[in-house]
Amino acid sequence: MPSAGLGNATAETLFQDASSNPIILPLFPASRLKNRRFWLRAWGRVTTGATSTFTVRTYFTTQSATSATVPATSGRIQVSSAVSLATLSRSFGIDIALVWDATSNTLEGWFEDFIGGTADSNTTITNIQSSIDPTLDVTANPGQGFVVSGIFGTGNASNTAFLDGFEIEV
Repeated sequence: MPSAGLGNATAETLFQDASSNPIILPLFPASRLKNRRFWLRAWGRVTTGATSTFTVRTYFTTQSATSATVPATSGRIQVSSAVSLATLSRSFGIDIALVWDATSNTLEGWFEDFIGGTADSNTTITNIQSSIDPTLDVTANPGQGFVVSGIFGTGNASNTAFLDGFEIEV
């Protein structure tokens, strides 16, 4: 961390590392999160070269650890408002409170986020994630976890964003 620059992404793009692999925060083994509440946090910086909106989204995914494809919308657990930024640099942050219900194998919770001075607060996650496999070995199957994407509403060669931190707090 930080991630590679997102660049002038006018199509939704996952934050990636220097090797162009998506940054995936793996879900801890069930013994750590089973029937527990935990926080997923992400933060970074965004720069626009001209007035543009910027949106960040967080997904739960089980795709390949090297697939840079944005997961299906059914995996989306957070989406910010499209915030207008006028040729400047600002920070963004995402806080997601989740509970892993080991009986139903679901992740449920709420989120809040901000981009610059605009915040979305206490939004219930409507895409309840089901069929979460608590026995999946994250070493052998590193694609089960969380990813963050970004998208600019208007293209400009100077647009870019960086994911500076991504963590789970129990």
